Amino acid sequence: MNNAVSYGGGLDVLGHVEGDAIAYGGGVHLGPHSEVEGDVVSFGGGITKDEGASVEGDEVAFGSSGFGRVVATSLPKIVHTASDRREHREDNSGGSLPLFLVWFAVLFGSGFLAMMFAPNRVRLLEAEIRRDPLRCGVTGLLSGLALPVLTVMLCVTFIGIPVAAGLLLVSAAGCLMGVAALANEIGARLPFKNVRKTQAVVLATGVLLMQLVGLVPVLGGITWFVIAVLSLGAVIRSRFGTRQLGPVPM
Repeated sequence: MNNAVSYGGGLDVLGHVEGDAIAYGGGVHLGPHSEVEGDVVSFGGGITKDEGASVEGDEVAFGSSGFGRVVATSLPKIVHTASDRREHREDNSGGSLPLFLVWFAVLFGSGFLAMMFAPNRVRLLEAEIRRDPLRCGVTGLLSGLALPVLTVMLCVTFIGIPVAAGLLLVSAAGCLMGVAALANEIGARLPFKNVRKTQAVVLATGVLLMQLVGLVPVLGGITWFVIAVLSLGAVIRSRFGTRQLGPVPM
């Protein structure tokens, strides 16, 4: 198989995996004489290998068996205390690591899903961002300003409420795909040395770099604003990754 992915539990690899082996919410166990050509990544557990198991890529484990409880308790804090954490970043810096890991898992997981099930659309978004980032940013900015107004107008009528909900859902999904495309573009351009650039490594590195820059006061807010408008603009200009493009400049 190309990739082996488990959501909400552990992953047992008993054969040959041509791509990456990733578990969200559990550990990864490599059985006897199993082979993974890509990376082995575990969110919420460890990595164990039986005799004869081999991994050609990297082995990365985030968290432990209690990672799921951390996610469950941290997700409400993301919604209810985001503004308070911005005002008291220095006081809460010690407790921000679980939230940092949660956001990394969300961004990386959604990006990896997009690459698995809609790789062509993600590549078209990358091409659109490379082709004309300025127009993508302007389109995303204007669309971001128009989206709340359009949502309010739709919610005036009873029929428009589900349409508005669907519009917001599609916009959010498109932005996540755009973030994945931008993270891939960033990760692919980083000068790695003696590191095998697999799909998981490129995406994870791009997401991690964006998150680290996002932690910087003032610059972090500007960075995430630029990422949001670029992603939304690329989605709209490429018609959600369905418009075929001509030759893309380097």
